[in-house]
Amino acid sequence: MSVGARRGAGLLPLLLFILLLGVIGWALSLVDLVERERRTGAEEELGILAGTLARRLDPEMAGEAAGRRLLVWCQRRPGAGPALHRRLAGFRRVWGPHADPGVFGPDGRLRTPASMPLHSRFIMQKLWDILTGPANAAEREEARLARQFSTLFGPDFLPGVLRTRPGRARRFRSRNREGLVWWRPSAPGQDRAGLLCIFWRIPRATQLLRPLVEPLRRRGLHLGIATADHRLRPLGARWPRGWLAVTEAMLRAGHTSAWAGRMGAVLVPPADRRLVLARAFPRADLDPARRGVWLAGGVLALGMLLLLGRGERAGLPGFRLTVGRRSLLIFLLAALFPLLGLAFLGMRTLQDRQTILQTRAFTRARLLLGELDREFLHDQDRFLERCRALQAIALASRVPPEPTDIPPHLGYWELRSLTGEFWGKSPPAAWARGTDLFFDAFGKATILQHLEDRLASSGRKVLRPPDPVTQQLLSNPQLGFSHILLRADAVHLTQFAKMHLYWFWDVFHDDSHPLAYMTVMHSLAEAWDAFLDRRLPPGSAPLASPPIFLVKNLESGVWYPRHTAIGADLEELAHRCALAGDTIHRPVTWKGEPGLALAAPGRHFYGHVLVAIQPTASILAPLAPFRQALALAWLIGLGIALACGWVLADLFLAPVGDLAGGLAALARRDPAVRIPADRADEFGDLARAFNLMVENLKELELARVVQEALLPAEFPIVPGCSGAVWNRPATHLGGDYCDFFPLADGRLMAVIGDATGHGVAAALVMSMVKAEVFDFAGEPGPLPGLLARLDRLLMALTPRKLKMTFCVVVLDPATGDLEAVNAGHPFPILLSRQGSAQEWPMTGFPLGFAAKGRPQRVATFPLTPGGQVVLVTDGLFEVASPQGQPFGYDALRQSLQKVGWRHPAHVADHLREVIDRFRGPCPFTDDCTIVVVRWDGPAGGTDA
Repeated sequence: MSVGARRGAGLLPLLLFILLLGVIGWALSLVDLVERERRTGAEEELGILAGTLARRLDPEMAGEAAGRRLLVWCQRRPGAGPALHRRLAGFRRVWGPHADPGVFGPDGRLRTPASMPLHSRFIMQKLWDILTGPANAAEREEARLARQFSTLFGPDFLPGVLRTRPGRARRFRSRNREGLVWWRPSAPGQDRAGLLCIFWRIPRATQLLRPLVEPLRRRGLHLGIATADHRLRPLGARWPRGWLAVTEAMLRAGHTSAWAGRMGAVLVPPADRRLVLARAFPRADLDPARRGVWLAGGVLALGMLLLLGRGERAGLPGFRLTVGRRSLLIFLLAALFPLLGLAFLGMRTLQDRQTILQTRAFTRARLLLGELDREFLHDQDRFLERCRALQAIALASRVPPEPTDIPPHLGYWELRSLTGEFWGKSPPAAWARGTDLFFDAFGKATILQHLEDRLASSGRKVLRPPDPVTQQLLSNPQLGFSHILLRADAVHLTQFAKMHLYWFWDVFHDDSHPLAYMTVMHSLAEAWDAFLDRRLPPGSAPLASPPIFLVKNLESGVWYPRHTAIGADLEELAHRCALAGDTIHRPVTWKGEPGLALAAPGRHFYGHVLVAIQPTASILAPLAPFRQALALAWLIGLGIALACGWVLADLFLAPVGDLAGGLAALARRDPAVRIPADRADEFGDLARAFNLMVENLKELELARVVQEALLPAEFPIVPGCSGAVWNRPATHLGGDYCDFFPLADGRLMAVIGDATGHGVAAALVMSMVKAEVFDFAGEPGPLPGLLARLDRLLMALTPRKLKMTFCVVVLDPATGDLEAVNAGHPFPILLSRQGSAQEWPMTGFPLGFAAKGRPQRVATFPLTPGGQVVLVTDGLFEVASPQGQPFGYDALRQSLQKVGWRHPAHVADHLREVIDRFRGPCPFTDDCTIVVVRWDGPAGGTDA
């Protein structure tokens, strides 16, 4: 077959193979896409679990949860006794010796058993009286014990503020340590029973983790602590093999999540805690699906080989694909490659474009959230305007202003005279309860510091300075009051007792006016509520055009716009954002439609989370024209390919049909078949070549039949001997010769030869040698005489001086003696019954050299029963592997040693199988022949 013909024959399998690779690549890409989606969902699920764990590790939330559980237990068992002592002791074992649980009865008295030591029973009782007693009495008691509370809980601890928030843990800081206070009545408004828990030291992370490890393990979750050198220390049960290495690689790379097979791991926010949560997600591991794709591809490839291979080899002699269908299929496949590439490129482009659009949407949402956050800065200017309006109203008259003259939404304000006495004030705000003494001291300290000239000129008695504790608070730069004391007529953002405030103050040097000092304080929480209600009006729908803005107050749990239905996914997103302290995003559902939400902590809205929601449909809307254009281009290309294939298939059908008819006649062995060759194109050349091929094939077929008849079909029946032969010509006609001849004296003669080359000339040489050897076997003589006769034959009858290697072996079944002569042929190999293989060296010139000095010596060797002699041609040694390495003599000898003592037919089959495995798909380059003769013994008693 010519090169062009081979290329044409292999085009369809090649196209199908490339198509199969494309389908496999597309399937693997689809598997990767599904795996990414599943891993994203699994990562979101793991992130939710991490957020839940982070909330459990937050000291305030953990303290609230512990207090609620203890309160429920106390409500179910109201009586005191040993059970209460055991329960409180268990509470302290979990939370450490610095946790004081105070249980109070309906009369408001402390009922914690005296056998349980507390840090200060007196303070716990007084604090409970302030929290649950009448408001007036509580304020007086708080003022009386302010110094003790300041010493134990820090200067910014205000029981009045704690009183307004039952069930919420409050932090305090005193003596360089932080603690928590949590309280809650059993039945609000009915009696004074309840629970007060004081954690004098915030529980360590290990204390909070200890009760969580076992429940997490039962749920299939694994928890670990990351060390400073990026190592992971598992908590609880051992982690599965391989998980630690993947998680530590995640820590070293600075990532917040990692995947390895079905295992997903995330850092628990906030990241500075260095906790890692891991869990197996079987549905997120699609390696079995990938293996299934490759397995399906292998099965399809095998099916393609069976369908497209030759009928005889594939075992499908009736398989037939017409030229028209094949041409149509080729054009379809040729078009499918670019179409498949277009589809794959389009999918990747769509994914990249979708990622870009999502990134743009997140960037835009981040910018808009930043603008919304910065809008609140203008509220500070409006507050300053209201303060100066109050200042102008107060200075315009020598009498205190009326409440109706005060600007709205001003907050709490005080006007004081030069003596520090009130000249006017607003009703006390709820958040300002318990702060009277401090602000009174601050006002007097301000008058003393900034109005010394006015005090001196008035001749009035110098004000009494604040007490030392208050002076220390005002002068401590770490608290920030000293900075506030230096700047008048300005708005100060400050935090006082866990409250964020606008604080404005100013002094007046006019001796003629009774007003000397004014201060205005406004709660930022109220300012935030007012701003958000104005910016996102209550009861109104969020912005119709995306993105949609939502804001959550983490302290109160209120969402803005108010009365908006919020899903659990948005609540979880807000919690995770608050815990992580950074911008995060995730898919959410908004009003039944999918969307992407971005949450960011407020920079100016302290304690708030700002959320922007972009509907997925609006983000991906620009992709719709691209999808339509891609689908249209794909369909147009497919239609053009089908049309072209159909037209060209019809154009080629007529001449190809003639060829098909000729081939069918040739298959019926009709030597008279001829096809029309009147076309002046390639099909005409093909028809003429076909007709010539029919003539040549007729001659070659006749020669092949003749040559097959010259080779032995089976081993002759010779008592005491057995044998086998295998011949494989490299072309239609071969040059190897082998035969068996029973001699008249009962001996067996086996011959083997290899004429130079192969084809017709070599086959003719083999035929002449066959005739001469047959004549010699009829009247046997000395073996060297046979070689001399063959020499003369080749020299006389072959003008091209063809050469031939030749070896003849004669076995005497009665004694097992071997006689042999060799004319340049590969040495025989003697195979013993014990399995040893050794060559039988014999030298000599090949036939056709007219060697007058050819040795006349006959080599002999006695065989033992079961011994065998193996004769091969050199084509066996020249068989090449796919890497180009020849089989060689050593490999042949080793193969014979492995097969050991077996029947000659088994030996020949074993060598053939070894050769086939060695060469793989490589063709034979020379004729190969194997002859095996075994002596079974004098009586032929060897079995197997």
